[in-house]
This record gives sequence, structure tokens and C-alpha cells, in this order.
Amino acid sequence: MNRHFFDNKAAFIVSALLILFQLAVTYVPFLSEALGLYPIEAFYWLFPIGLGLIVFIVVEIEKYLTHHVFKRK
Repeated sequence: MNRHFFDNKAAFIVSALLILFQLAVTYVPFLSEALGLYPIEAFYWLFPIGLGLIVFIVVEIEKYLTHHVFKRK
């Protein structure tokens, strides 16, 4: 992981806001009814969280390989 990973506070703020908005749209009754959404059980959150974690790990491996392995001469 990059040592400057936590320097971009705006990215963390925007990510937190997006998560809050998504949860609000899903779980606040008048918002979910207006958009025709319904809450899912906690078990079904495992798939998107796991998929996101896999993508994160693959991207970090790719960045490591790009910067450390393939840049050597």
C-alpha cells in the first residue's frame, strides 16, 4: 500500500457520503418506496463486499507488480 494512501481525505469523505446515501435510499421508507427499492438481508451484503475486496486486492497486487517488479532494469 502506498504511504500516501490516507493523505487524500476528500476521497474518504466522498466514499463515506456515498455509502450513507446508498443506505438512506435503501432503508429510509419514503425514499425506498419512491424508487421501488427494498432492503436486503445482511447475508446478501457478503457478495458485494467480498467482490469489492477481491477487486481491491487485485488492483493492489497489480500496482505492486507494476511499480516494483516490472520497473527494474
